[in-house]
Amino acid sequence: MGWRLVGASSAYVRLRSSEHLSMIAIMSALALVGNYALVAIPNVELGTTVLFVTASVFGFSTALTCVILMSIVYSWFNPWGAFVPQIWLGQVCGWILIVALGAYMGSRLWKRNNRAHLVVLTLAGALGTFYFDLVTNIAWSWTTGIPIGAVLVTGIPFMLMHVVSNAVLFPLVTPPLHGAITQVLKTGGPSDLSESDLRAEEQLSDSQEAHAES
Repeated sequence: MGWRLVGASSAYVRLRSSEHLSMIAIMSALALVGNYALVAIPNVELGTTVLFVTASVFGFSTALTCVILMSIVYSWFNPWGAFVPQIWLGQVCGWILIVALGAYMGSRLWKRNNRAHLVVLTLAGALGTFYFDLVTNIAWSWTTGIPIGAVLVTGIPFMLMHVVSNAVLFPLVTPPLHGAITQVLKTGGPSDLSESDLRAEEQLSDSQEAHAES
């Protein structure tokens, strides 16, 4: 295996093509398992958190691919009902914002080890999930013809459950999962760079970070 972090100031990981495809498959499967694992509890799921972490580690494009793959499989094998194109499209739009947040925060969130990032993760989980539920409710209104106001009002208990649960799961699950993935990638195989190249890259990253803080 030949993987490496792009730089200390970035949380994104660059992999060789074959390893990149393997990691997409692994993270898509993990997100899918996250959706199924808590299926007995309505609107409580881990898949969204996994997608967020995927984006924070590997970047937006990789996470977007995982969103498409996971959502297709989950839509066809959804324990809550048959595949509905409008609902699927709404879910994808919701998850796109989630992974965009993860990708944006990935290069910023982990520079310092403090409690502030837990607050940020809580807000990201709550606001991202609120947006996800809003667009899926719009999609449901579009599909059924029920006025959007009625859909939103009747869906308040489910939305609250989803928003609150992800506001808890994001700060609870994201740090250890992010740390575990990056640690495995750092120690799981040799880098394709020499030691001098790695030292030079670390020095460049440190200088960039110092410049950003000044």
